[in-house]
Amino acid sequence: MSSPPTPTAGTKAQEDSGPLSPLTVSTGWRNIGPEYLGKSTVATKGSLSVLFVRLPDNRIYYMSLSAGEDEEWQPPLNPIYVGRPGSDASRMPAAASDVSVAPIITRVELGRGGGITHEVNIFIRGPDNQVYTCSGAPGDWGKWRLLDGVRAQGNIGVHGTAAGAIFVVVREASGGIRFRERSSAGVWDDDWTDLAYRVLGSPAIVYHAALNEVNVFVRGNDNHIKTKKRDAAGVWDALWTDLGGQAVSNPVTVERGPTVEVFMVGPDNKVYRKYKVGGVWTPSLLDWEDVGGRVASPEDPVVVAWDTDPDPGRTSWNVEVFVQWNEGNNVRYRTWKEATLWDPWRSLAGATREGLAVPTVPSQISEPRVLAKGSDGSLLEYRA
Repeated sequence: MSSPPTPTAGTKAQEDSGPLSPLTVSTGWRNIGPEYLGKSTVATKGSLSVLFVRLPDNRIYYMSLSAGEDEEWQPPLNPIYVGRPGSDASRMPAAASDVSVAPIITRVELGRGGGITHEVNIFIRGPDNQVYTCSGAPGDWGKWRLLDGVRAQGNIGVHGTAAGAIFVVVREASGGIRFRERSSAGVWDDDWTDLAYRVLGSPAIVYHAALNEVNVFVRGNDNHIKTKKRDAAGVWDALWTDLGGQAVSNPVTVERGPTVEVFMVGPDNKVYRKYKVGGVWTPSLLDWEDVGGRVASPEDPVVVAWDTDPDPGRTSWNVEVFVQWNEGNNVRYRTWKEATLWDPWRSLAGATREGLAVPTVPSQISEPRVLAKGSDGSLLEYRA
């Protein structure tokens, strides 16, 4: 397939006074893959970074992404099926959703002593609307497993913990919300838990390690963002908590040390944020912080967070929000820094369509490294 037109290179610009007047950084878009469906997904944990895409045959393909500045991706036009090595690829279920991933650290016994390996857990909604999962790493994928008992709609929310537990949340065809867990020992719950609510769009889930809580976020039928948590004792809230807002996007969550953050896009196409520390929401339970922007609806923002301080005794967090801009069809991002708060919006220039994804390994996002869909539907990567 031919490459999309090369985006026009941007130039450095001075910071303007308003948050909607972006700095422009020099562009570095390149074509790295064929036409694909939906959004690409990147799973990152430690040195492991894997890109997943759903091609027009509705199969899931992957490419390994190196953390090294000078290393390249595996050949993108010859992607590899996600399936057990040597198995019949036709037995792999076709996908009817984007890929959701839960990269975790799994402790294993190696041939010459103990060690740590990283595992990626992939989740898709099949053509029968059931949930399928596959675990492994490049070159060593396990068998696909059916997590039966639910007919899902939209994309699947997943979160993996440092201890190896995995939490999954889906919206049913009826609009209801169901939850399922895999323990750190690798054992799945027997069935799905009904969280007793009817929602719009796709749910989000995040594990709050500081409080040992599981937090689920949804967009209610009134377009308010709602949340429900499971506490350290394993008990769910009896009722959903209304966080207010008027969302036109799905909720997007990220964990920032002892803080849980949630983002949404409002009816004015701006990004809004709120965060929780120790059970207390800021700016308040029902209010949201205006982050600004002009988001191309109905795209969800992509949010990543990482600690920039190498000293384990200190923290210095960065949060980056990436959006598809509704003017000029380009990607823009804004950075929150613990010391200086929000930087202005910056533009990566060039023309893209949708499907943002951002690797979350710190060495890869010290400078923007973004994936998006080109004007012809092919996969583009931005490297500064």
